[in-house]
Amino acid sequence: MTLKEDLYALATDQGPNGRIFLEPMACILSGAYGLGVSLARRGYDWHILKTHRFSCPVISVGNITWGGTGKTPLVEWIARYLAQEKSRPVILTRGYMGHGRPESKSDEAGQLEAALGSIPVMVGRNRIRSAAQAIRDYSPDVLLLDDGFQHWRLFRDLDIVVVDSTNPFGNGHLIPRGILRERIEALERADIFVLTKTDGGQSHLPILREKLSRLNPQAPIAESIHAPVELIDLKTEKRLSLSFLKGKRITAFCGIGDPKSFERILKQFNIQLENFRIFPDHHRYSAEDIGTLSEDGQKHDGIFVTTQKDAIKLKKFQSQWREHAWFSLVIEIRFTHGKDDLLKRITHLLVR
Repeated sequence: MTLKEDLYALATDQGPNGRIFLEPMACILSGAYGLGVSLARRGYDWHILKTHRFSCPVISVGNITWGGTGKTPLVEWIARYLAQEKSRPVILTRGYMGHGRPESKSDEAGQLEAALGSIPVMVGRNRIRSAAQAIRDYSPDVLLLDDGFQHWRLFRDLDIVVVDSTNPFGNGHLIPRGILRERIEALERADIFVLTKTDGGQSHLPILREKLSRLNPQAPIAESIHAPVELIDLKTEKRLSLSFLKGKRITAFCGIGDPKSFERILKQFNIQLENFRIFPDHHRYSAEDIGTLSEDGQKHDGIFVTTQKDAIKLKKFQSQWREHAWFSLVIEIRFTHGKDDLLKRITHLLVR
């Protein structure tokens, strides 16, 4: 395991090698990180640090944890809704990540660009600059700030906070000893909560609802699931019904923050999941990875299924796909409760 993987395993209580040495240091770093976040937040609260406000409303979609909460499908859903309502949204996303090399565009940014087509996605570290450029170039009537709950430089009119109902707050520690970006009390700033993956977290939903209501009684709570919709053939880009996989033996793989949720979705329909390979979050696939996966396929039906985020990074390996079939699973967010509350908050911004 790399140091990054060890730290992530420690933060998620998976017990990496060398934990006895990492844990004390991680606890110290968590304390320092928490102090830094607290000071930064107070700087904005006391107007020592400047908050920028733009001419159109800003909707932030964020969270307080590190890892896959299911935020990207919600950003996509809101963007489509805004466009359907004849609004002109622009998405602002940091969208870059480093890997010991010049920074590359993040999986989330690539997925949003591929899925949304005509809706602009502004990718850049400086989201104040991105917002100004978006207003100049596109004249939007609403800005959608991706992963914005801790981006205090940009004033937001609506703070939507996504909470993974299967693992809401991890072990309760701040990064790097846990997965919390801020202390749980920060949820008092939320305008509305959206619980994701509620079909996988049914047993403790009442406790989670009660905790959120106690922290922030004014914020409505919406609930959602991630529903599989269709397949995309990565060779032809054709869309197929999920029934194509019925009864077939497949190899699935992913490099996302919450691989168990992807596995759980796959098991919802009638397939034989012969092998499920998990790569690190935001994994950059190599020719060797594809070769290993192809060997798996030789043993089964030569059918591979991955996520939309992972699929974006696979196209350069088409020459290695041979006769195998490679698919991405299209997943969309579906609300089971509280959708009207969310739409009411969004609509209020549009008619101001």
